Amino acid sequence: MNPYRSLSILLVASTVFLAIGAMILRIDNLVPPVLTFSTFVVILAILTVAHFTWRENFIWASLGSMLAVVSIIFNSMQPQHISAILNPFTSASFTLLVVSDVAGFYLLPALYLLIYILRYRKLRTFWALTRLQSTG
Repeated sequence: MNPYRSLSILLVASTVFLAIGAMILRIDNLVPPVLTFSTFVVILAILTVAHFTWRENFIWASLGSMLAVVSIIFNSMQPQHISAILNPFTSASFTLLVVSDVAGFYLLPALYLLIYILRYRKLRTFWALTRLQSTG
């Protein structure tokens, strides 16, 4: 499979988990509406990166890797995320929230980074070849 497609699919899957988590937090009234709104703004930004990554743009794929690093580091420093992960079985909706948290903020970004790093040379070469073909 084209590595750009794989990366894009991981980004879209991550946004699905983030949306599920945001909806659970809002429905259970655990966060203010402004935080839910900001989550959907972030989702829109990630979907933009996914779109241009799907179109085989190396720069956007690299931006996605930076977002993955930021996601993992930033959320690892948030006490709410850590306490949720350490106490996942409070209720059914909270368990689903923890699953979406782990998948959206840690697992899928880590997989994105892994594919990006392992396929870096192929991504860069593929991008350079397509740029040469479009200009020549």
